[in-house]
Amino acid sequence: MEKEISKAIVSLLIKYPFYANLALQLNIKQDELCPTFGTDGSNLYWSEQGMALFKNDLPYVMAHEVLHLVNGTIWRVDKRDKFLWNIATDIEIYYLLKNDFTSPKAIVDIIRVIETEIGNCGGKNAELIYSLLQKRQDESSGEGKQGEDKQSHAGVGPDIMNPAKDTSAQEWLSKAIEVAEAISRQRGSLPGNIKELLEQLKEVRIPLEDIIRSIMTSRAGSGDYRWLPPNKKYLYQGIYLPGQRLEEVELLLAIDDSGSISSKELVEFFSIIKQVADTYGNYTIHLFICDTQVNQEFTLRAGDEFPDVAIGRGGTDFRPVFKRIEELYLTHLPLIYATDLEGVFPDRYAGNVLWVIPPKARLLPVPFGKVERLIVN
Repeated sequence: MEKEISKAIVSLLIKYPFYANLALQLNIKQDELCPTFGTDGSNLYWSEQGMALFKNDLPYVMAHEVLHLVNGTIWRVDKRDKFLWNIATDIEIYYLLKNDFTSPKAIVDIIRVIETEIGNCGGKNAELIYSLLQKRQDESSGEGKQGEDKQSHAGVGPDIMNPAKDTSAQEWLSKAIEVAEAISRQRGSLPGNIKELLEQLKEVRIPLEDIIRSIMTSRAGSGDYRWLPPNKKYLYQGIYLPGQRLEEVELLLAIDDSGSISSKELVEFFSIIKQVADTYGNYTIHLFICDTQVNQEFTLRAGDEFPDVAIGRGGTDFRPVFKRIEELYLTHLPLIYATDLEGVFPDRYAGNVLWVIPPKARLLPVPFGKVERLIVN
């Protein structure tokens, strides 16, 4: 049976070398405790049941398992319900592969059933799909239907396993980028969705302070500034204030204290914010400390010290912060949100948002706003 898997990988080499080259880095092992196929970042596991179900779809299965690693799904599970997370990531991967592969009927049938209840999931990331599944499960449990998802999915998965020792999402992302660049150098082609995915994951590094500075100066168009000669005081720092000084800079700042950001990273982040804000003299920062709710609120002005933030451990729900901002009628102000992006997002938000993620956090899709990475010296 392992020969069949090897043949499938070889067939991928011709049309989709990206998936094949990454699949070749996994050890192939039989494991009858694995429902069908699965991976832990080091091995690709298969069972007799999996071979019987997907014998004619092995190239798809190989690409599917590879994307679990490239997309970091086995490391992103965190404290979520593992089964629901597996379904959510399988749906996300289904849409990533949809344009390049004919999906197995068993997979298509399951997704159709699920989408009749939670809506079309095309274009949604696993985190959002998971929140929809969780909401549906909560509603179903109240109606005595708990467990339907597990029964409907039982013949196919789960295929997310505990990560093997010495494997990481960053390692697999690096492998994926390396393979993609090698294929491009040889004038080969990458699947369209993989190009987009890797472009998202390979973000361009721009100094965070420059990004924040541009956000603050973007308020200059609102009419609350005066034209003045350039301030030479800051030119040696590479800061050019082009003939204008804001009467007051006002900013929203949200800090995820669920454990997404370490104390050291938070100190660095506050330092950058204060350094940039101090160049303008007058500023007001509306600070929200939050996890699944808004735990504390502060209003900071020039000269104020940033508060100590106790880093906890738990989940993250972004919605309460955005709801609170709307209650305060502050959606016209730019928001900088420091988090690892592992949480439940609101469907939409009218204001401008910059998501700042820790140095080693995985770059995940967001429904709105821009994402930048904090670099700790």
